[in-house]
Amino acid sequence: MSLLIKANESSAARRRVYFDCRDATDGITPETGEASGQPQVSTNGAAWTNDGIGTLAAIGSGRYYAELTQGAVANAGDVIECRYKSANTAETPGDSVQVVAFDPADAAALGLSRLDQSVGSRLAAAGYTAPDNASLALVKSATDKLETAMEADGNVYRFTSNALEQAPAGAAGLTPQDVRDALKLAPSAGSPAEGSIDDDLADLADAVAAVGGQTGPGSLDVTVIVTDDGGTPLDGVAVWISTDQSGQNVIAGTKYTNALGHAGFKLDAGAYWCHRQLAGYEFTPNPVQITVS
Repeated sequence: MSLLIKANESSAARRRVYFDCRDATDGITPETGEASGQPQVSTNGAAWTNDGIGTLAAIGSGRYYAELTQGAVANAGDVIECRYKSANTAETPGDSVQVVAFDPADAAALGLSRLDQSVGSRLAAAGYTAPDNASLALVKSATDKLETAMEADGNVYRFTSNALEQAPAGAAGLTPQDVRDALKLAPSAGSPAEGSIDDDLADLADAVAAVGGQTGPGSLDVTVIVTDDGGTPLDGVAVWISTDQSGQNVIAGTKYTNALGHAGFKLDAGAYWCHRQLAGYEFTPNPVQITVS
């Protein structure tokens, strides 16, 4: 039998190893006269020696024990084999011993170092309140709805394209416009949601219209035609109109010419300055004065 003995075990009774001695003639009959016989030990495969073990003490019916010395079990990790042989007995293997760093006789924790034995840092049972079933049901109800808002994308899950539209909102689902308005990002049908970007853009559009905006503040249709020196229409030219030559007071534009070189404005009768700009091209003169009548 293999025994576990704590390293440097101080109790002699816990260092006992056992032998079952049988008659040398038939190997069956219990040999009962071997008390005080000297067994031997081998540590970690070394040669047999009488050192490290006491003599046999009879138990009865051919069974004996001997006690290992405290020094014999000093080192955790050692493996000790035992044997006994006299003129009257057959070769008798004793127990195999594994010397260990813990205490096999310690019922609480095998003698291992214990952290916070009093468990003082843990939550006491009296301080724990289990969630009620109604609350758990509400959580489950909410998480179950994720199934309709998410879809597998390879090894991950992502929201579906209409996840927010499908999300519950009171007794009725959100409409696409509800989502847009809530996010304050997208145009609303009818009047824009207060504070939305669309609302700000509407205010901006009104402000631009108040000063003429891109087209201009006037009532007369004016077409500016931009060509190169050879009379070929220039497409994509930036054109804007100001009341002063330096361009400090811009009243229309910037607009861009089409393939015919045309850019349309709304101006009242009067004199204006027309500014033109095209990458890689220099207009002379620029700006040029125009008269609307």
